[in-house]
Amino acid sequence: MVFVILILLLFVFIIIVNKRQDFKTAFMELYLILVIGNWFDGIVIDKFWVSQKSWIIPETIGIPHIKSWSRILIGRAIGTIAYIPIAALISFIFVHISIVL
Repeated sequence: MVFVILILLLFVFIIIVNKRQDFKTAFMELYLILVIGNWFDGIVIDKFWVSQKSWIIPETIGIPHIKSWSRILIGRAIGTIAYIPIAALISFIFVHISIVL
C-alpha cells in the first residue's frame, strides 16, 4: 500500500506539478529522486540515526542492526545502478498516462 502511495505521489509531482511531458526529463527527475532518497536513507538513517541509537524499538533489542560503511556504500551503489531501469519503466508509464490525460 505504501509503495502505491509513493508511486502516486511521484506521478503527481513529476507529471502534474512539474509538467514533465517528455521521457528524458521525467526519467532524470524520477531517477534523481530515487537515488537521492536511496543515499539519504543509507547514510543518514541507517548509519547515523540507527547506529547512534537515536531511537529504540523495544521489540528489536538484541537484534544486530548496525551496518558497516562498506555494506552501506556497496548496497547504495547497487541501488543506484538498479534504479536506472526502474526509473525508465516508471517514467515511460508516467509519460504515456500523461498523454492520455
